[in-house]
Amino acid sequence: MYLVYFRPDLRDYGVKLAEELGARILGSSGNADGAEVTVVVGGDGTLLHVIQSFPEVLRSVIFHVGAGKVNFYRTVLMGAVGPREVARLVLERRYIVKEFPMLDAGICTALNDVVVRGANVAKLVGIRLTDGYLDLDVRADGVIVSTVHGAAGYAFSLGAPIVDDRISAKVVAFIAPFPLYVRPIVHPWEKKVDVELTEDGYIICDGQVRGTARSATVGPSNAVARIAALDANFYERVRERLKSQ
Repeated sequence: MYLVYFRPDLRDYGVKLAEELGARILGSSGNADGAEVTVVVGGDGTLLHVIQSFPEVLRSVIFHVGAGKVNFYRTVLMGAVGPREVARLVLERRYIVKEFPMLDAGICTALNDVVVRGANVAKLVGIRLTDGYLDLDVRADGVIVSTVHGAAGYAFSLGAPIVDDRISAKVVAFIAPFPLYVRPIVHPWEKKVDVELTEDGYIICDGQVRGTARSATVGPSNAVARIAALDANFYERVRERLKSQ
């Protein structure tokens, strides 16, 4: 079984693609269980939205037709490939599958990043970051814990480095920290990070608020996103992402 999800303004392309594939359209409601391939038409934001809204798609291969400003995870670009050619690539399995590790924040998983920040956007919040070895107290707007592939996005705007995707790590960066000495940290992937706030805050996964709490533990998830690719050049994708900023 194949599924197609498309950004609303790309309906014509999405419907045509579903017809070519003989696929079911995944809408605002429904179940994504049982799919072999889920084709997502839109930008990276659309892809992240689908994963957050329909986590069952992680049991399928995700074929991303990039149609946004940033298309880091794209399998192909919509402007270069029509619905019929996309259907052919899917049906003939003319792609490789790249596995992207994800983060677990307890109430949600994230492909790009988990943000823990104060609920009052008008003031700083006290943040304590620990892992049994690291112990850091900072006043800031919040903290972002990112995967290596997600670090070239939001975390990069906070000064995070580009980390080679062959390295097993995550990146921790503070949002508007008060102390000047605080800089992003490249942190061991397998270690969990405990984040404690001095007041209630938000837990945000891939740009979507998933709950409120004063603490969160962020670590590696058992889930992975299996995304189809025609190439696997991490640095070329990073270069394209940074050009889009």
